[in-house]
Amino acid sequence: MTFFETESFLRAADFIGIIGVFFYLTSYTLLQMGHLRGGSFAYTMMNLAAASFVLISLASRFNFSSLLIQVFWISVSLYTLAKLFSLSRSRAGTARDRRWAAELLPQMDQSEATAILSVADFEETREDLMLLRQGAPVRALYFITEGRASIEIDGRKVREVMPGEIVGEFGIWEGEDASATVRMIEPGSVYRFDRAEFLAQMQEDHALETNVHRLLRRLGVERLMRSTDAIPSISGQKTPA
Repeated sequence: MTFFETESFLRAADFIGIIGVFFYLTSYTLLQMGHLRGGSFAYTMMNLAAASFVLISLASRFNFSSLLIQVFWISVSLYTLAKLFSLSRSRAGTARDRRWAAELLPQMDQSEATAILSVADFEETREDLMLLRQGAPVRALYFITEGRASIEIDGRKVREVMPGEIVGEFGIWEGEDASATVRMIEPGSVYRFDRAEFLAQMQEDHALETNVHRLLRRLGVERLMRSTDAIPSISGQKTPA
């Protein structure tokens, strides 16, 4: 009798298989409850562990169909891990990305902020450069890093956009034409997020999508507060003391 035929080995293999089943059931339950995302690192690792443990358990009670399933599951999990590793490296950003993330997005997790900026093109801008034209399709979202821009509706300046603000987000999500013209009023720089590429990247990387929505919610609240403060001055009224 070989070691692989002993009672102790068979029991150990069965126990390992049960652990694998536990990982399968736990990962699927957490996925359905919304606590894990499909394709995330945690979900992929749990599935890799599950398939590996069940595969080891087959040494005691071999089943060819189960072998095929586990090998396939392991292969897909390894591919996903390699893809996630590649994405994490590409999202590491440059020194410039990290600098602007720290300076303009200090309230965000810096790795998340840098990852967002890393998917955009950094561009120097000249005075009077038009970023968005009222009534024209929005082809990009802009994150202002240096210089000021003006928001104009029907040729009338509504307010200024300062470094750390984003313009074009509504057109990006809804595909609508720009509701206002945004023009640089002094030389500066921006991060330009091409609409088609940006949407495709977020569809591929759900962590990026989550971080972008979190950032836009925060910037949206700040913009609303600024706009509320600006209403009296726009209408020609004085702000109450």
